[in-house]
Amino acid sequence: MVMKRPMTLTGGILGTVANAIFAIMYVLALTLMFEFIGEPGFATVLIVAVLELAVFVVGLVLSILSIVVWNKDAGAFKKKKALLIVCSVFNLIGAVLGFIAGSVLYVILSLVLVAAAVLFIVDVSIENKRTAKTTTPAVEKTSTDDIEDKIEKLNQMKSQGMISEEEYEELKKSYINEKING
Repeated sequence: MVMKRPMTLTGGILGTVANAIFAIMYVLALTLMFEFIGEPGFATVLIVAVLELAVFVVGLVLSILSIVVWNKDAGAFKKKKALLIVCSVFNLIGAVLGFIAGSVLYVILSLVLVAAAVLFIVDVSIENKRTAKTTTPAVEKTSTDDIEDKIEKLNQMKSQGMISEEEYEELKKSYINEKING
């Protein structure tokens, strides 16, 4: 089985692992914070920590969902492209939060989230280029082949005496005009 989008799969796995570790660390930090209930600024710190935890949980869910997308056909992948972009945004937000925290582990996890976001964006970009290359020539070829087929049939009808020379020229002109005018 050929892997269609290994970067999406890798980004999904990296994002899932990093977001899960961040989420676990924030849950542990929140449980330890309750020792400081009543201290000045506790409510503010609690609200910030809960919001940061929410970013990592959403990033975790989106990363898990992105793993499902990696081997879909082009049409299904295109429909899920927004999921990968939103996941990239949450991974980048999580990375910024990790960089702000500043510890070595947070910085490493932040770099992993940045890598996951970059992998998603690169794969979406490659897929856009791949589908653009495959769809454009096929459309042009089909319309040209269609006109050529029609004119070939006209030639056969004329040679078999089914239509006159005037009818042949008139129909041929209309097919060519149809091709030119779209």
